[in-house]
Amino acid sequence: MPEEGLWISTDEAADVAGSIRNQFVHFEPRGWSIEVSGIPEIAKLISRIILEMVSMGYAFRHQDSDQLEELKGNLQTLASREWLT
Repeated sequence: MPEEGLWISTDEAADVAGSIRNQFVHFEPRGWSIEVSGIPEIAKLISRIILEMVSMGYAFRHQDSDQLEELKGNLQTLASREWLT
């Protein structure tokens, strides 16, 4: 056994290497996360698309004028909102 430095046996090295290998080969998620950083920009884009559809008139023809005005107001707010600032 060397006097200086770190020394591990071949068996110990094999155990460590095997453990690391198994974590990669037999990967199991240990937690979940959802990436949300792009959602505000996507919401702004979608609201502008829907506003364009509203302005065309046909897609929301079943709604009365009060509902359309509320929808337009909500979409304009969503399209122009400064998210998370």
